[in-house]
Amino acid sequence: MPVDHKKILEALQPLAGGLVAGECQTRRDGDLIFTAELMASTGAPRDDEWEGVLVRIISKTAGQIAVNGFQFSAYGTLPSKDRTGRVYFGTKPGELKGEALAAAVEEYVALFR
Repeated sequence: MPVDHKKILEALQPLAGGLVAGECQTRRDGDLIFTAELMASTGAPRDDEWEGVLVRIISKTAGQIAVNGFQFSAYGTLPSKDRTGRVYFGTKPGELKGEALAAAVEEYVALFR
């Protein structure tokens, strides 16, 4: 069973006030659009493992102006019993702690306002 991106993003809320549709969370702020999606794991033994959130800053007039990855392991997002630092099919959205991750994402997107 693949990871349910929508449930994971709804649990994490990397973009406060953003809407989750499909595999992406989106928020608009004036002329800017912010998106957050799960970031694929590099070197993972399985295809369906995700190690963080990829955030894009898009201008309606200039297109994509920035992109940055936020790894789950850097923000204590996963339960301490999970040693992989990755979201995979067995991850329960209710166990995720997204507060520190969301704060870091908010600090990052604030640089573009």
